[in-house]
Amino acid sequence: MIRCLLTAVLLGLLCGCGVTPQQRQSLDTYVQAMDQVRTSADELLTDYANTSKPDANAAPDTPTQDFPDELKLPGDDETPTTEPAKSIASSRRALGVLRAYNAALVALAEGRSEAEVRTQITGFGGALQSLGSLFGASVPAFAPFAGIGASVIKMAQDATNRKQLELAVEQGREPVAVLLKELENQATAMYRASVVRASQAQRKQRDAIRSVAERFGAFLARHGPPKDAAIVGDAARLQAELDEIGRKTQTREKMPVPFKFGAGKPPLDAATWGEADLFAQSIRESAQKYADVALRQNAYHALLVRYVAALRHTNASLKALSASLSAPVPLQVETAQFFGAAFSLRDAIAVYRNQAPVVPAR
Repeated sequence: MIRCLLTAVLLGLLCGCGVTPQQRQSLDTYVQAMDQVRTSADELLTDYANTSKPDANAAPDTPTQDFPDELKLPGDDETPTTEPAKSIASSRRALGVLRAYNAALVALAEGRSEAEVRTQITGFGGALQSLGSLFGASVPAFAPFAGIGASVIKMAQDATNRKQLELAVEQGREPVAVLLKELENQATAMYRASVVRASQAQRKQRDAIRSVAERFGAFLARHGPPKDAAIVGDAARLQAELDEIGRKTQTREKMPVPFKFGAGKPPLDAATWGEADLFAQSIRESAQKYADVALRQNAYHALLVRYVAALRHTNASLKALSASLSAPVPLQVETAQFFGAAFSLRDAIAVYRNQAPVVPAR
């Protein structure tokens, strides 16, 4: 009898009020997935913020002065002024709203005390209200959130039972779906901006290849065809290699292919062939950097595709968890899919980070 009572107590502590072991496992999986999506989203925004900053090494439009050219007050540096900065700031706030909404749903699903649930819902309402007040003008979709947030807070404060608390948090369901859609839309803008940077980086390498190729052509014109069999073979292989690099980097028109040696000039010998190899090595390095840009850009594309997929799974999982508050809904399948999408996104970030960084053209 005592053993049965102890078992019941342990199960009660493990599972929470009215939460079965299966529900607890689903909730734990869901919480892990949600934490991973938020972490990944924050990392993406940090990357976007870093790549959107002006080039600190670029030459200024006006000569440097010994005094500020405009009034800078304390805190000005934290206030977003550019459109990318405003977009990033609003997205970070949106993630805060998502975190608060999720905390309220989980508190309800775990059967926590009404006082704790009320606190979580009030926090969610405040986050929603703040998002609407700060960014409603720049993001029209967020404009109604201030009023909805105030309504959620009032409903939570006035609630006298669990059902009314559920109704209060349900008021935030539509705004959360809207902000998830806005985060998804932002991914498109993030990719477009990355295409511009990648194109600039590739153009820089193409320019470098063309410059070296022209100088290499001039070098070949100063020498006659090689007579040494080994150098003849090396020259043939290099010619084929440069032809391939030219096609892959869209610089074929500048490549000195086929090699045009100078008529009546001293033949290219072992001593001068070493100089030719320096030209070739420079072209190879630029071609590799050109290819690295494409690798990184493709990794970024795959990353954003998985990011959007994770956002959509987030929306579906939030909807399922919300529905489970008032009716028994099996969450195992939904949370398992959400978990897979969340950690697939994490893996895509790791792949992206392992690629060579894109350096914008100056």
